[in-house]
Amino acid sequence: MAKRKTVFLHIGTHKTGSTSLQKFLADHAGFLTANGFLTYSGMHQPPFNHIELYLGAMRVERDSLAKQKMRSTRFGPGYVEKVAARVQSFAGAANGHNLIFTTEGLSLLRYPDEIERLRLIFGPVKADFKVILYLRNPDDFRESYRRQILKKEGRMPSSDRNSSFYVEKDTWLTDYASLTSLYANAFGADNLVTIDYDGEMRGEGNVIPSFLRVLGLPSGSEADINYRLNETSSAEGPARSSISQKPKTTGPGSDPSDPNLVLIEGGTAVRLKGHRESLEEHLALLRNEFVGRPEVCYLLACEIVRLRRAVEPARSWSRFTRLLADYEGVLYAHLNSRWLVSICDTYGDHGDEKERLAGVGLSAFVNVLKLSESERIHMVEPALKAGGLMPPRPLWDGMMSYNMAGGDMPRNLFERMGNSLRSVPHLHRLWLEIFARLKASENLLSRMAAHNPAFYEKTAGPGPDGVG
Repeated sequence: MAKRKTVFLHIGTHKTGSTSLQKFLADHAGFLTANGFLTYSGMHQPPFNHIELYLGAMRVERDSLAKQKMRSTRFGPGYVEKVAARVQSFAGAANGHNLIFTTEGLSLLRYPDEIERLRLIFGPVKADFKVILYLRNPDDFRESYRRQILKKEGRMPSSDRNSSFYVEKDTWLTDYASLTSLYANAFGADNLVTIDYDGEMRGEGNVIPSFLRVLGLPSGSEADINYRLNETSSAEGPARSSISQKPKTTGPGSDPSDPNLVLIEGGTAVRLKGHRESLEEHLALLRNEFVGRPEVCYLLACEIVRLRRAVEPARSWSRFTRLLADYEGVLYAHLNSRWLVSICDTYGDHGDEKERLAGVGLSAFVNVLKLSESERIHMVEPALKAGGLMPPRPLWDGMMSYNMAGGDMPRNLFERMGNSLRSVPHLHRLWLEIFARLKASENLLSRMAAHNPAFYEKTAGPGPDGVG
């Protein structure tokens, strides 16, 4: 019998290193996947903080930092259903992996009906739950949280005792007894792990080693990195907006002052559309697409553009491969699928024989899905009518349509894709990242997987098509 998976649910509290932990999880998705863990990708920005979990569970009339930013969003039953569908689709496609969800906003829940909605969001997920809660000295928490509120111009602490902006000494935010009781009653006292934030900061300097220990992973692994993000301004001046890493090794991507890791400043990221004849103009406009991401993401995109235009190809190829070798984890965590596929295309155009075959194969796989989704949106979806699954039908020249209820063709394809890429480790890691995102997103694969429990899992015996 397959081992029952575990959902690791990190619930904060606020001002206890949550952003640092969330960025760490995003930057080390490949490491976590290789060790049996998948981290959910949220539906709001930034996707590494899964705020929809608490926004869907919290009573509609209650306030929060995120709600203040999302005034036009309706958080009623329709929102809960949308969140539940996304979470359950991700969990159903996890293929035996343990799952990680994280948002400090879950520490704002205080009522049994809110916990009930949270359980509703996870629905029939067949997994054990482990809730992870960091607690901080109440006085230090209140001061740090007060500064967080004041960071935005015009935002002030509240005098309403029921508000999440109320930070006086008797605030409910530091009523840790009611918080732990709520989650212990819902998930079981043995499944609630409380960790002393202050103790971890004194002993380790960050919360990541303690979180890895809860997962059962050694903190002395390649993932033992000190992330300090989202620090509140202090008397020494405002915190720098950068990814601060302190690994045990040296080299590119490991220096806290590395300019390639500084986040690109600006307003809102805007995707560049179309082609500019002037390379300089094109690259200047392209930079706007990477606002809020590390500088290295933009630098890699520039080399991809130069290679597409055959501008100093030998030099651009050298820079492209060096950036990926030095910053792979950062790039995979921060680039969207559009740019991950562009990396595949670039290997397909310029790599060695193995890299060309692997790059073209990966790109073809994703782009076929893109074509399928495009046809559905533009031609099929408007004409769909309710009904059950159709049995397999002849297509062309002996080919039959996929058996939606029990076919194992996709699982065999995924296994072959993974096996074929093992001889090119850096592209195999890229495949794992792309595949994890496909399984966690709404697309052809996740919709088909909902009808077939064997879609990702290996099945015994020959396939339904009689081959194997």
